[in-house]
Amino acid sequence: MVALNKNMKLFLFCSTAISILLSGCGSGGDSDSVTVEGNVAIAYVKRPNSTSGNPTDSIMSGQGGDLYVRDKSSPSASETNITNSQTGGRGDVSDPEVSYDGTRLLFAMRRPGDRYWSIWEYDISRRQLRRIVCDATAQGDDVDPAYLPDGRIVFTSNRQEGTYRQMVAKGITPYKYVDEYEREETTALHVMNSDGSNCRQISFNQSHDRNPTVLLTGEILFSRWDHVGERNQFTVFKVNPDGTNLFVVYGAHSPGNSYLHPREMPDGRLISTAMPLSGTHEGGSLEIIDANNYSDIDAPGSSSPPANQLGQREGQFQATRLLLPDRSASEHEAERGRGSSPLGRYSSPYPLWDGTGRILVVYSPSTSDNNPRYGIYMMDLNSKTLRPVVLPQDGYYYSDPVAIQPRPVPQAKANYTPDATIGAGLGLFDVNTAYDTDRLERMGNAVLATGESIPRDSLNRPDITNLKRPGTTAYTNRVARFFRIARAVPSPGGLSRGVIGETEFEMQEILGYGVVEPDGS
Repeated sequence: MVALNKNMKLFLFCSTAISILLSGCGSGGDSDSVTVEGNVAIAYVKRPNSTSGNPTDSIMSGQGGDLYVRDKSSPSASETNITNSQTGGRGDVSDPEVSYDGTRLLFAMRRPGDRYWSIWEYDISRRQLRRIVCDATAQGDDVDPAYLPDGRIVFTSNRQEGTYRQMVAKGITPYKYVDEYEREETTALHVMNSDGSNCRQISFNQSHDRNPTVLLTGEILFSRWDHVGERNQFTVFKVNPDGTNLFVVYGAHSPGNSYLHPREMPDGRLISTAMPLSGTHEGGSLEIIDANNYSDIDAPGSSSPPANQLGQREGQFQATRLLLPDRSASEHEAERGRGSSPLGRYSSPYPLWDGTGRILVVYSPSTSDNNPRYGIYMMDLNSKTLRPVVLPQDGYYYSDPVAIQPRPVPQAKANYTPDATIGAGLGLFDVNTAYDTDRLERMGNAVLATGESIPRDSLNRPDITNLKRPGTTAYTNRVARFFRIARAVPSPGGLSRGVIGETEFEMQEILGYGVVEPDGS
């Protein structure tokens, strides 16, 4: 039994009974009213509930999925099935994305009889569909497409085109590697021209890379299944379109475990859902993230970071009025974690770029494992209210709504120019000091062997002065002596970690060793 206050009752009532009381919940002068800033045309997909998986399920397939368009973001607006001519109600569709001028839609589709998922484009004014075939030797499923500002397309695929070519070059019979649970072919980021030519892999990961979108800087923002030792989560990353400058953006040590569907908002912050790896049908809390000033909820980039809208000096906060339970609760007990949630769950937010402070979002007031009721809603981030757009339907869930309207075109990111001082086939590995740890000891004593410690100065910082001074105790007993560089090697199918011994990791290839200087550099 869950106690509901007055506001909570009104919110849930409006969400579930909106078909008969739309005017009562969407107007009026009380604190729960919302001013509709104007309807927008939207696109979205409707799929059978059987295809709603977990973050670790990068590609789910079913029968009965299609792409729909409405000319108004209203429950009373009629919807047009764009893909029925191709699917006949027996195929599947996912991941729509709108062009920057609002005239075209990219999406993934698998028709009846298709072996793999493919990228398709719909010209809205001409009402024309075309298939975009990745011109690569390796075969596989192509999903999650997005437009790059120069006209190319970024998407995720389990064809692993770059890894395939590397294996062929080394004389290895090519094979596809699977995720770290040994159950699904791993998806990586790929880029191709708008006609499918020059199709190549730009990210390499032992588990899935998902949900690519493009920042205004021209960099690709995406969610990465970051499974290293005991860390097992989806973290927000970014990378250049040519695959260079891969870097973690946010969430390696923050509540929520898995950040999916991250997108940039007009004010430069990110909006994302946060959830566990399983048990929620890809729904969770709705988080606004200040990635420009924080790398994690408790890791600011300066000593005086700005406060968020709740007055907190933290990197994220929930965007909704009714908050899913406090982050201090156990992950597996809180509604940011597994189990039922009396306040429902959110998924795939899409910010509008029209100055109204609104987002399209998928929401389910029901959290039953067997029957989530995901509909599409318009959320006002200022008043934190929801207005229904597409009402839930039994047996199906709605996902990935996008507004069909223009938005700013990002910068076109130029390809990386190699450093002329670094020889061909070589790279630069630059570490200021191995002792430069964070204040939460996530990279300090926590990673040392029993009995080891890092000497500290009077301010509790690593004592670099004595560490690099011969004759001192710190110098004699320093713990960092050498480093090893290894790279992940995709495991062939059927090969378990037990074959390579007691380890938290997959197969690794040792590339080389180096000496750590006394100061940790």
